[in-house]
Amino acid sequence: MNSIIKTAAKITEELNRPNEKIDAKQDGIQHTKARLEESLKKKWKNKVMHGQYIRNIDRQLIGEEDTFLWLSKEDLKAETGSEIVAAQHHALQTKYYATKILNAETDSKCRLCQQFDETIDHMISACPVLAKNST
Repeated sequence: MNSIIKTAAKITEELNRPNEKIDAKQDGIQHTKARLEESLKKKWKNKVMHGQYIRNIDRQLIGEEDTFLWLSKEDLKAETGSEIVAAQHHALQTKYYATKILNAETDSKCRLCQQFDETIDHMISACPVLAKNST
């Protein structure tokens, strides 16, 4: 009877002992995932147009949490959500997009003010023609 108790205690001790091999394997997996995530983020950042969004988050020009608050609106149409995501990633069909990404042989100047490149940022906040019409 005493040997059964000793054996049970020994088994319990072995089961409760941390397994360095498993811990090392988990650490390796976590490290690999972190490296992969960083690599993908770097590739995303280096994209001319789509990388602007992640670069703006890194430079704290955009609040990372606040930028996705619109997703919690239940009454938002799918098409509207798609347009917002495209705008965030600077992928809307602006003249700048056509010139720099699609390599179209066209002028990248704003079709309204003809002064600055027609970018998403320009259309949202800097176009003098649109600013004049919004007041």
